[in-house]
Amino acid sequence: MIIIIIEIVLAAISLYLIGKKVLHYFHFTKKAFLLTLIYSVLYFLVLYLIRNTYLGHEVFGKFIQQSIAHGSIWTLTFYPIIIAFSEELFFRLYFRSEKINMLLASLIFTALHWRPDYFPTLIFPLLFVFALMQWSLLKKTKSLWPVIITHLVACYSLLLIYI
Repeated sequence: MIIIIIEIVLAAISLYLIGKKVLHYFHFTKKAFLLTLIYSVLYFLVLYLIRNTYLGHEVFGKFIQQSIAHGSIWTLTFYPIIIAFSEELFFRLYFRSEKINMLLASLIFTALHWRPDYFPTLIFPLLFVFALMQWSLLKKTKSLWPVIITHLVACYSLLLIYI
């Protein structure tokens, strides 16, 4: 529960620091829709294809099963929404407004998502590529919705595949 509060505070601070410029990033064009669909399918396929590998079974599978055991329906349903919104707002827009290099922001995103007790070093490159692809999607669409939606697709795909 504390992590949800931290995520909401992170989103609120990001919105405050970014200011009115954030409104520019809340639009959805046909191009953004198409790219969101392509990235979402790609994320789902990658996660689905690795489900029977060591990375899928031993890493994602055990992490999701443990999360499900400790989570409620509310947590499993709404937590990914809060996470996707707050993290994408912070890592894509706040870092972008502060002119932080996309590689550095992706590295920070990856480091904060890597949990040594759950994820071996093998997961680090996969998370880093995900972060770079999210930056690429934001750069191509200039909209926050596609990165939020694709982040949600990745989260819910993990839940769907490993339940």
